[in-house]
Amino acid sequence: MALKRRSGACPDVARNAAGFTLIELAVTVAVLAVLLAIALPSFETLSNQNRLGAASNQVIATLQTARVEAIRQNRKVMICDSADGAQCRCCERRWGGLLLAQPEGEESSRSLAFAQFKAPVEFIPASDFNSRYWKDRIAYRADGRPASGSAPSLPSPITLRVCIPTSRPANNIRDVVLHPSGRVDVRDANGGGACPFPDTSPS
Repeated sequence: MALKRRSGACPDVARNAAGFTLIELAVTVAVLAVLLAIALPSFETLSNQNRLGAASNQVIATLQTARVEAIRQNRKVMICDSADGAQCRCCERRWGGLLLAQPEGEESSRSLAFAQFKAPVEFIPASDFNSRYWKDRIAYRADGRPASGSAPSLPSPITLRVCIPTSRPANNIRDVVLHPSGRVDVRDANGGGACPFPDTSPS
C-alpha cells in the first residue's frame, strides 16, 4: 500500500521553529547585563593588578641593570628622572621614566637604559632621588652597592613607588624598596584610591 505524502508542515512545529519571543529575548539581555555588571569590576581589578605587577618588575629589572653595568664598567651609574630617555631632569615628584646614566661632566651624562611608565601607572620615588647636583644623586657604585652622593652606601632604605589612583584593587601601591645592602623587595600598600608621595625611609 502506497503512503500518501503530506504537503506542508504541522502548525505546532512551525510555531516552535519560529525563534525567541520578545519576552525571552528581554530576559536573556537582562541576565547578560547583570553578569556584565558583576564581572566588569573584577576585570578592572585584575587588569590594574597586572599593570602594577608589570611596572614594579620593570623597576626591579632596571635597578638590576644599573648594578650590573656599574660593576661591568667599573663606573658609577646614576638613577634619575627623564622625559625623553636621553637626559636626566630635576626635580619632578612624579617621574616620566626611570633613566640609568653615567655622568660625563657636571651637566651631561650618557644614557644606559630607560624605563617609561604610561598612564594610569604613576611612578613616584622618595624625595632622596631628586637632587639638583649630580654628585648627590642616588647611584650604584663600581662595587655594585647603591649609594647616596659621596657616602659609601645608602644611610637607610629608600622607596621607588609604583601606583595607580584607583580603589580597584584596594592595595593600589607597589613600593620597590632599595636597601643599603643592594637588596630589593616589593611591598603592597593601600593608598585609599590616591597616589601619595612615599616616605624617605619606609617602616
